[in-house]
Amino acid sequence: MEVIWFSKYRIISELGRGGTSVVFLAEHVTLGAYRAIKRISKEHEAYAQLMKEVHILKSLKHPNIPIIYDIEEDEKYSYIIEEYLKGESLKAFRLRLSYLDERSIVDFTFQICDLIQYLHTFHKEILYLDLKPDNILVYKGKLKLLDFGAAVYAEEYKDTSFYMATPGYMAPERLKNLADERSDIYSIGCLLYFLVTGTLYQPSCVSRKWTWILIRNHRFYKLIERCIKVAPSKRFQSVEEVKSYVKKVPRIGEINKESSVMSYCIAIAGSEDRVGVTHIALALTSYVSKINGNSIYVEWNESGFLNEFVTYYPEVKEKDGYWYVKHTRMQSRENWISDSRRSHYRFVIKDYGKLSEANLEEFLHERNRILVIGTKPWEWKRTMFWMDKLCDCESVLYLFNLLDGENQQRIMKNAFCKFCISVPYLKRLFYDSDYQKEKVVFDSVIRYVVSNESSGGDYVFLSGKKNVCGRGR
Repeated sequence: MEVIWFSKYRIISELGRGGTSVVFLAEHVTLGAYRAIKRISKEHEAYAQLMKEVHILKSLKHPNIPIIYDIEEDEKYSYIIEEYLKGESLKAFRLRLSYLDERSIVDFTFQICDLIQYLHTFHKEILYLDLKPDNILVYKGKLKLLDFGAAVYAEEYKDTSFYMATPGYMAPERLKNLADERSDIYSIGCLLYFLVTGTLYQPSCVSRKWTWILIRNHRFYKLIERCIKVAPSKRFQSVEEVKSYVKKVPRIGEINKESSVMSYCIAIAGSEDRVGVTHIALALTSYVSKINGNSIYVEWNESGFLNEFVTYYPEVKEKDGYWYVKHTRMQSRENWISDSRRSHYRFVIKDYGKLSEANLEEFLHERNRILVIGTKPWEWKRTMFWMDKLCDCESVLYLFNLLDGENQQRIMKNAFCKFCISVPYLKRLFYDSDYQKEKVVFDSVIRYVVSNESSGGDYVFLSGKKNVCGRGR
């Protein structure tokens, strides 16, 4: 049965629904033009704030803001008839890609800055206050800002009784019911972080060094770092300042995918069976997955461990052809080779199992190679065998698993020409942020990998800490 609203809008389908409204696709029966109709319940607790959105939007004219054509209402609802826009959300657009080239990032950033600057310099200053990729539509390279539900005139912010914001994009001062244009600048920084890395900015999880690992372009890094300062006084003070800085980004380095984002493939093998290769590989995958969701463990050996693990480990879930435990994604070698989404991942950890003559050549062709070696007296023979055999190989990182003080000096004396890290007992198979020792080890491993990529595979000193050794003879 055909549904006609207000004698002129033929309802075609529901486009989507959220916590505040339902959006329908409609056709104007006279003009034949498509419209988006947003229906808002008058009983919603934020109804007054949501209707402010309508009155704000009615007065705005900007190429990145949809047009409002009409407003209707009945006893239960108000209806906002808007320009219908094709495309997909910026969030879906970015997650669909393994990377976003710098030229697109710069272009999108300029569009966002132009729009937010327009709001801030409107004759009655407007704060947007909910900038996030879900609220932005992408169509043929052009952005449209869709949801003004949290927007407010700056002078009226303190009188607003209902606040809307999104964790990961909300400025810290919003928790104290404070906001000004620098709050939107914080959100611009978080949005740029998402465009570059494909992940949500989580201040509690992302350390300064991890931000640099995920953001390879120094200009982007400095831009984001300045935008997301906790203290508003330390951020850019206006969107114009942000735009001025963005203009400098393309001048530094070649505009390509590698300079802003890079994938890291890490091959982990063991000097012999049962030295903890799989345990370390899964724990490392779990660690990087907690920081960057685009990470995966791949069983690159014939042990069949993964089949047994997913059968007997109760927390394993299957989804879209992958195995999951919490935030850790796992896959077999066979499925990985046929996976069309391989380029999507930032970190790929390959579990080679026991190193042997059969897999040695393939292992040495990997960019980042880690050898887990046994440190017990009965394991020294195989340990020294592989250390001697790989002595002249470039960029192999050695992990001394469960190395105690008694054996450390003996092992290290023979560890010339090597990078080495002493690994403590890992209490849990899947990384838990409560264990600082594990964090130090995994940070050192990732720092090695990133340095190794940057140096083209040459030796790189990691640090002066006792548990990390540099090159020496």
